[in-house]
Amino acid sequence: MNKFGELLTFLYMLITSTWGLLTFPLCVYAAFKDFKADEIMWAALDIYTLFVGIIRGLMYLFGWL
Repeated sequence: MNKFGELLTFLYMLITSTWGLLTFPLCVYAAFKDFKADEIMWAALDIYTLFVGIIRGLMYLFGWL
């Protein structure tokens, strides 16, 4: 059972670190695009609320916004 717990811990750390590495650049990218377009409030919202930053970052990345 100890090996199973180690495997679960490894998978949890892998998923959370991957999530962190993917979400932070998306938020920064969305904020950068908003600053460039003089949308300061949207840029602040991208930084302060990660969920909005992730969604807007994906939308900018795929050209939907």
